[in-house]
Amino acid sequence: MTASSEPPRNRRVVTRAGRTGTAAKTSTAAALALVFGVAALFSVLTAILAWIGVVLAIVGIVLGIAGLKMAARPG
Repeated sequence: MTASSEPPRNRRVVTRAGRTGTAAKTSTAAALALVFGVAALFSVLTAILAWIGVVLAIVGIVLGIAGLKMAARPG
């Protein structure tokens, strides 16, 4: 899954400092895992919404694992 704003993979990019390197792999699942994790943290900190926080945390963990597996794939 490649967004149009994402640079093509396996191409060298020039950073602001002038250094070259490979573009970082990004994953929608990893970004969503971060969002769900932060939402879970805020939900658990409020005692009334703690059960929602547990559900959000589980979803975040699953998405985080999926994001790591997607980022580890070649190509």
